[in-house]
Amino acid sequence: MEGSWIPKDSVGLNLDDEINMIINKDYVLDEGIIEGAEFCLIVPKSYHSATSSSLWNHKLLLFCHGCRPCGIELTADINLYDKLYMNLVHQGWIVGMSSYRRQGRILHDAILDIQLLIQYIKTKYCHTQEERDSVLTILEGESMGGHISTIIAEERKWNQDLGVKGILCVGAALIPKGEEEDGKLSQSEPLKGTANIPMLYLTNETEVS
Repeated sequence: MEGSWIPKDSVGLNLDDEINMIINKDYVLDEGIIEGAEFCLIVPKSYHSATSSSLWNHKLLLFCHGCRPCGIELTADINLYDKLYMNLVHQGWIVGMSSYRRQGRILHDAILDIQLLIQYIKTKYCHTQEERDSVLTILEGESMGGHISTIIAEERKWNQDLGVKGILCVGAALIPKGEEEDGKLSQSEPLKGTANIPMLYLTNETEVS
């Protein structure tokens, strides 16, 4: 997907900017499959080349989706019309998601898929180890994705290895210890209630988590 990318001084998009960015495709989609999991990244066009990737601001937002019914097609259906996402892309962020390698309840393997996606991004868009170490990664977890994000926030082996610096959980669905993950017992440890990185939970009174 090709289009024009014009850097601007403003930190946000007004309505006309937002519409023009989507219509003119001032970004490229980087799509593929890693270990059976589909992924989709929204990359600002001016940052999408082997010669200019050093201009990337080294900030990354990954959306962790919730539980999807077994049997449906794996898709990394990132919302290109999300105002937050497009504002971040406008500022130089990469925004993306993984489908995970299977549908249904999945925790441990979903974390592995997120790890592989982050490794892919750092390998493709960073030129040096210093650049890879400087990447700031934020996770946005929805429903089951909130549980996945919480595990990453609580376990140093995950948040340090992945370079995740913060978590936003929207309507997090916290799966009890021992529940099956699509036919096998959960490999994840019980949640501790303590995180090693900043976390924010958003919910409303009608949601039960």
